[in-house]
Amino acid sequence: PLYWMATLPAVDEDYSELYETPGFVSKAVAFLGTWLLSPLALIYALILLAYGVKILMSGELPKGEIANMTTPFLLVGTLTWLVLDPPFAQAKLLARVFRKLWWPVSIPAALLLAVAVFVRIREYGYTPERFALMLLIVWALGLALWFIFAPKIRRDIRFIPGFAAALLAFGTVSAGWLSHVNQSQRFETYLHKSGVLSAEGKIAEIPEITDMDAARKAKGALEYLMRFEGKGRIADVLNGTAVKFDPETSTQSEIIEALGLNTVKTYDRYGEKSRKNYNRDKAPISIASYETFLGPFEVYSWNNNDRDLFDQSNLSAKIKDGVIHFDIKGESIPFSFAAWIDNQNLGYGDVTIESPVIVIKESETEALSLIVNRFNRQIGEQAKVDNFSAEFYVLTRGLD
Repeated sequence: PLYWMATLPAVDEDYSELYETPGFVSKAVAFLGTWLLSPLALIYALILLAYGVKILMSGELPKGEIANMTTPFLLVGTLTWLVLDPPFAQAKLLARVFRKLWWPVSIPAALLLAVAVFVRIREYGYTPERFALMLLIVWALGLALWFIFAPKIRRDIRFIPGFAAALLAFGTVSAGWLSHVNQSQRFETYLHKSGVLSAEGKIAEIPEITDMDAARKAKGALEYLMRFEGKGRIADVLNGTAVKFDPETSTQSEIIEALGLNTVKTYDRYGEKSRKNYNRDKAPISIASYETFLGPFEVYSWNNNDRDLFDQSNLSAKIKDGVIHFDIKGESIPFSFAAWIDNQNLGYGDVTIESPVIVIKESETEALSLIVNRFNRQIGEQAKVDNFSAEFYVLTRGLD
């Protein structure tokens, strides 16, 4: 925006460069808008229309895809419409066609986004991100209706950024607390509907879930409140129940287990996914039987992460395809963090493990062990969501 405004003439200067006798920059921008952006936007509009028809016929919304498809389309299309506003740009037939068609073709995309967002809000509640998408929908539909039906003399292009500024200002002061209020209400409401919280506001020592869908929504609201400074509201709901919650010390996994929600799986755009997160509690660990202490080292399973971790005289380690390969005096020992995490039979969310020490090799004269400091494991139904990251230390004996 600053660069764009920097190209504007001062109020007492001639504007003919923009409208009547354009210079090179204005011509270049108009050329891109006319021959590149406008045809691409119109073609993409047809794709979105076909996609919308497919959704209507199947009766099922894809998860997490519609916003990615429609948001850039609405923003870039509106910017292109602005770029082609000067009279010299509208001398081209394609530019005039695009400016006539843009607002009508933007309406189906905005409505498609609206349906997707409201379905997500109904299922998972408000978040600042979804609130921002709602403002985008209001902005896009408001502009379309205004520039289609308002008197021509009132179709001032300053309405486009002005309306956006007003909506952004409103969202800045309201998105956070509205999301907090909504998620707080969902947490209490769905605890009742799931049977965890009785009508009297009590929770049994061992809660019994009677509605799994409500329990899933209650767990989702709890996770949101734990992440975004909602612990005070959680304490209000659980006050006087069998669950003891301390906003300063209680962890998410402890509350989930106390509410009997540890077996409830939440959903995201890729379907059902487990999240296993571990952070060591810093309790002391005896390392008296070891001679060297190395680290910390980080490993993660993203693509193209093959690299050497460390290399010493009798011991080296490298990661390849998410597996750590230790070389001990020429002997190769592979170790998969992902497999080890899965074999721990852990629940979801913030988890605990029996021991953070992993023995890789141990004999009377030699030993190699790891101390796990933290890890995160995500396992999805689709292959593109299956990854982990971990931090660990290396302890050795007899390998100098």
